[in-house]
Amino acid sequence: MNLKHIKSVTAGSDVTELAVDNCFTAEYSHYKVYLNNLNSYGFAYYHANLRDNSGVKTGTDYNQQGLQKFGNTSSGGGQGFYYNGYRDDLDYIAYFAGQGINSYQNTIHGVYDFYMPFESDKYTFMTGKAVTSQGQYQLFTAETNFVYPDACSITGFQMSSSANKIYTGTKFSVYGVPV
Repeated sequence: MNLKHIKSVTAGSDVTELAVDNCFTAEYSHYKVYLNNLNSYGFAYYHANLRDNSGVKTGTDYNQQGLQKFGNTSSGGGQGFYYNGYRDDLDYIAYFAGQGINSYQNTIHGVYDFYMPFESDKYTFMTGKAVTSQGQYQLFTAETNFVYPDACSITGFQMSSSANKIYTGTKFSVYGVPV
């Protein structure tokens, strides 16, 4: 696949937002983004959004479809699937719920593929998978597909949460496949 490292961004302190700007360019049409160590010691929501040269792309223009699988490894625990269906009214490309309980850490890792984000005459597509342990016992995986149906030039993305819930050490690494 001949991946080329483009950029890595690591949270150096606890923050509410971690942005990766100017990582999508005309040099590449396909990108792999690795998310490592998105941690939570309490309940937190995380949203990911696209960015252009003006900043974050807000509004309910994101189209998404996802499948989630969860399992509880504790005694008597079960497991199941959750299909959140097709949604065309979302304001994010990816969503996570961190559920670290007390001293038990919830760590999310994922890998995402972005297609044609910088090309201003095409839609931006993304597919991704993430895995985490929620709370003390529960395991969780998610698969997400999304399209941003506004033909514009996307230059980056960001992860955000409330109350400084993106902790020190969360890291995004961006790789591209040369055109």
